[in-house]
Amino acid sequence: MEVALILATMICSWASAALAMLWGMLRIARRYQSRQPDTRCHQRQVVEPIDSPASCRA
Repeated sequence: MEVALILATMICSWASAALAMLWGMLRIARRYQSRQPDTRCHQRQVVEPIDSPASCRA
């Protein structure tokens, strides 16, 4: 076999192995991802600041 063909085969096989490992890790990460509630549908509650007592004001 020619050296260029051997190198091309090695690079292609390395890239395919790297992509397969990346795909597997992303699949696992998506499966075990913590479920976040969808806050877009719910209205956010606005908390008004509490006034300090008159004795604490300067």
